[in-house]
Amino acid sequence: MKPINDIAFCLNDLDRCGEIRGDKDKLFELFNSPTAKIILFKQIMPLMGNDGDTLFPIYLASGKLPPFEKSIFLGIDGEDTPYFAVQNMDEDLEPLLNGEFLEIRQNMLKIDVRDISILGTARSLLMWHDAHGFCPKCGHKSIILDAGWKRYCENCHTEHFPRIDPVAIMLVLYGDKCLLARSINFPEGLYSNLAGFIEPGETLEQGCAREVLEEVGIKVENIQIIGNQPWPNPSQLMIGMVAHAQSDKIEINPTEVLDAGWFTKEEVRALLSGGMEIKGNHCYGPRVTAIAYHLLQYWLNE
Repeated sequence: MKPINDIAFCLNDLDRCGEIRGDKDKLFELFNSPTAKIILFKQIMPLMGNDGDTLFPIYLASGKLPPFEKSIFLGIDGEDTPYFAVQNMDEDLEPLLNGEFLEIRQNMLKIDVRDISILGTARSLLMWHDAHGFCPKCGHKSIILDAGWKRYCENCHTEHFPRIDPVAIMLVLYGDKCLLARSINFPEGLYSNLAGFIEPGETLEQGCAREVLEEVGIKVENIQIIGNQPWPNPSQLMIGMVAHAQSDKIEINPTEVLDAGWFTKEEVRALLSGGMEIKGNHCYGPRVTAIAYHLLQYWLNE
């Protein structure tokens, strides 16, 4: 498989420095240092600059930004540069900014892999805070601690930490063909791998087998884990697998899948390189930014 660190969201090389997250004095010093790189977000959109076909995060100094207490510490790079993310709550600041707040998922191909990996981490944390302002145990408002990596309920004294949701994404093979499908949630024309959330009490392999059976009625075996990719929407971990079908008979579950079929390597290459006609419609495969694309390339390059 293509090295996983070439895939979007997989190259966050910052040292997260968990040992200093509780040291407010140290973090305050880092936040206000002249070398600090602070990423300003509006909701979940970072402030970006445009250099022709390339987008890049605009890093700001602490002077005109919201107070340190509202920031999230992302880590320190190999040159001892600290990185933070902060939500913009000051509309008067926006006219002074030289950039634009952009949705990163819609612009993934224009952003450097390392940049989008750091932005993805910040996005996941900001979305977690937005959805967990109140304690799920007692309902009282919680507060932010540990530089944005923990929430604490002062009423019932419960600590809450960011979580990831594991998702199995499967390359299902039968002979010299692979299974691709159109989920009910896909954009028009997209064919890709089956995928689904791992449920409590399941192994990754069990979740993979269950999802394939539920969606297309096929039993699979010989399941192998190939790679994984963080996916900040809001905070999934996509676990790429290869599974071998016991039969090629497809029974579509219409509540989840619009269409599914077996594709040759030649057809998959066409889907990935520009698309092809399927049942009278122009269709295409997953983009290079998704692990689904690299699972298919893994098979094509065998």
